[in-house]
Amino acid sequence: MKITVQESEKCTEIEVSILCKRRDRKVNEIIDFLQRNSNRINVQNEKKQTFLLPYERIFYIETVDKKVFIYGKDEIYECNYKLYQLEEMLPESHFFRISKSVILNVLNVQSLEPEEGRRLKVTLENEERLIVSRLYVKDIKLKLGIKQEVGK
Repeated sequence: MKITVQESEKCTEIEVSILCKRRDRKVNEIIDFLQRNSNRINVQNEKKQTFLLPYERIFYIETVDKKVFIYGKDEIYECNYKLYQLEEMLPESHFFRISKSVILNVLNVQSLEPEEGRRLKVTLENEERLIVSRLYVKDIKLKLGIKQEVGK
């Protein structure tokens, strides 16, 4: 393995590029290490370009047909991690599971409103709406500092 470091006055953040013949186990280990230590997740866009997405750009993460999708303000990415792996990687202070298949970045919550069946409707800053299943309603209210009504 060859490591090259290039300094530049114009550089505003650290950028890591991996040049390899093919993506194998060793390359994946390097990517995993960088992600765990950089607050970014390895994702692919619709053109199958791979890059590291900063946590703060994530609105929510959803599993659909055994694939994991990461939703930003206006974009959708695909990720090779399982939902439970992302739940372990992401900071608990900002990310929270709201259903069996969705993890929410609570920093992007605009409003909450009650829904049928003791669920909650979450509206995000990009006007997208998600449903918090009743199993997670109490916990998300605690996380967001919302007082529980008596008997709820």
